[in-house]
Amino acid sequence: TLSSVREPVRALPPARQPRPVIRPATIDDLPLVRELWRAFSTEIPDEPWRDDDLEEDLVWLEQAVREEVVLLADDVGLAVALKKGARLGFLDVLYVRPEARGSGVARELTREAAARLQERGADVIELDVLASNAHARAVYERWGFQPAELTLAVPIDALGQRLAAQPAGPTFGFVHVQTHDVGVVE
Repeated sequence: TLSSVREPVRALPPARQPRPVIRPATIDDLPLVRELWRAFSTEIPDEPWRDDDLEEDLVWLEQAVREEVVLLADDVGLAVALKKGARLGFLDVLYVRPEARGSGVARELTREAAARLQERGADVIELDVLASNAHARAVYERWGFQPAELTLAVPIDALGQRLAAQPAGPTFGFVHVQTHDVGVVE
């Protein structure tokens, strides 16, 4: 005889999506690495006054896959990190496709990149983020990144106009003196 099976008391939880596997990219992954890099560049473009260096970046990625830390999260995420100097690691790109955001992929890519940079002797990781990318800035700050440098930009013509401008009207100031010897002050 078969024993009876108890019915569940409540509905089963929804199936969880499997977490992407974080792994080093290989030369065979170069098309995917370049695709993710292009997606990043399209979504987060450089400022309009900067030269378009996408083609140089795509060529450099082959060298990076061979020599630097290039990690993939299945086909949804990319981290490219490198060692700069004796103690400094640099997270050059961290990109997760929009449909995979909010699932911890960026955190896992960053964690693995940090571990690999630490294995290479890095004590600190820096990254660049556009001032206009408020969401990424908030995430990085939540992870403990703090501003180390600030790059400011101004069109040269606008700077010249501001520096050439004369103050409007006379300037004046006040001097306050506190003393018991009024005669000396007058």
